[in-house]
Amino acid sequence: MAIVTEAMRRGSAARRCDVAVVGAGLPGLISASILARGGARVVLLDVARRPGGRLQTLAHQGFAIDVSPPLWESDGLVEALAAAGVAAPPLAPVVARRDVFAAVLEGGAVQGGVHPLPAPGTVPSPAVLEAVASLVGVKPRAWARIGEAAGELLAIDDRAEQEAAAGVASPRGTLGEWAASLSLEPAIASGLLRSAEVLGAWDGSRADARRVAHGLRRLAAGDATHVVPAENAVAGARGLIDALVDAAVEAGVEMRLGTRVLALEVDGGRLRGLVVQREELPFLATLEADRVVLAVPPRAARRILPALAPAPREAPPASGSMFGVAFGLGRAPWPQDAPPPPAVRLLGPPGARGKTAAPGTPSAPILLSAPQAHAPATAPPGKALLLAHVPLPGDGLDRGETKRVELLVRSAVLDLHPGVEIEWERSWLRAGEACDPFVLPASPEPLTAPAGVHVAGWGVRLARCVTSGPAAAAASAVAVAQAIASERDEGAERDASLGTPRRSG
Repeated sequence: MAIVTEAMRRGSAARRCDVAVVGAGLPGLISASILARGGARVVLLDVARRPGGRLQTLAHQGFAIDVSPPLWESDGLVEALAAAGVAAPPLAPVVARRDVFAAVLEGGAVQGGVHPLPAPGTVPSPAVLEAVASLVGVKPRAWARIGEAAGELLAIDDRAEQEAAAGVASPRGTLGEWAASLSLEPAIASGLLRSAEVLGAWDGSRADARRVAHGLRRLAAGDATHVVPAENAVAGARGLIDALVDAAVEAGVEMRLGTRVLALEVDGGRLRGLVVQREELPFLATLEADRVVLAVPPRAARRILPALAPAPREAPPASGSMFGVAFGLGRAPWPQDAPPPPAVRLLGPPGARGKTAAPGTPSAPILLSAPQAHAPATAPPGKALLLAHVPLPGDGLDRGETKRVELLVRSAVLDLHPGVEIEWERSWLRAGEACDPFVLPASPEPLTAPAGVHVAGWGVRLARCVTSGPAAAAASAVAVAQAIASERDEGAERDASLGTPRRSG
């Protein structure tokens, strides 16, 4: 009887729609909201009971812990949220030149102090030269030559922008390939690659050259390069997701959480609908749809539609797992009238790339962030929260490695904040969710899919997009929504010219 009552209560759910969006994460919510605001009948489906996808906030003893990436690319993200109906998102700007610092971690201790990020090509001051010597490991004359090479890289980026605006596809390449083409001296080339790593790349040689140029330009100009969750009634990234959910509901999106999409029905290369199953019911159902947006991770997308695959020439982005550690501090280690730096990037010593990490030395960059810098409510009054995010290769399930990283991060926290009181410590692992922010995702053009199937998400990049992470996901969601809206308008015009009544959603 309970099952029958539940089925009757849900009997009003639509059996067909204009667009079905699979995945209630950031890209799915954005695309669904934009399409619904444009007049389409949209159904949003997700196997999870809670929307948000990768962006999740956990509560623990009064602390709000974001298990999502702490620094988000800001280019185009706020505009995408506004298009989805979130005019004032709870996000705060982060200026890397002012708010992000870096230090060398060796032997479990910080060597040479904590420094602001040096920008190649800017007028060096004594403080900048000290940071260069510690972080990059080069002398002033070599740093000046690195600045000249960075200037050449920026010029190439300018030409690429002009060509893209003119509709010419610009060639892309890695920073390592570009440095090799200039026949730079080994010390200059390695210093340039190391500068990219200080900026945030995991491996400077594999970083996208235009992405590095874009980051260097923003760093030198002192512009906001990232956004982080700001103070809000709902702390952490959860506040942004709640705002997106409210915008989607207001736009008329029908949300079906706890619903698994098993497969797509395709007939003659054309989409017909989706085979779905609610979590609590054993029955299968069909949702007819003119179009589908797959806003889920690539592995899940290929499980729904095995034919969806990138062309062989497309190299996948650097991936792995993201290991995180949260520290609850009994008291804030910084003065009450002085906010903490939002982020400190901990790197191995210069020249250690490709070598086996010594004990107490990170083999991958560690990002230590203090969310209270922009959102004091993430910790109870008088206490503090520190979050560490470390990329791990592969699935990251090596317990010995994760334990070593956890001890290393704890040692760094105690070295940066002597005498601090750690009340509790929690760690987590997000398998398959670590992507190098300077290795851009694959472009959607080589993906093969039936007519009516579109792809959006963290693994999709547009031709002119030089950002990664949430900004790239949001950009792909906006592009997909615009493409579908254009298709629907063309279809309506064609039906009107033929005198054919358009089928209602």
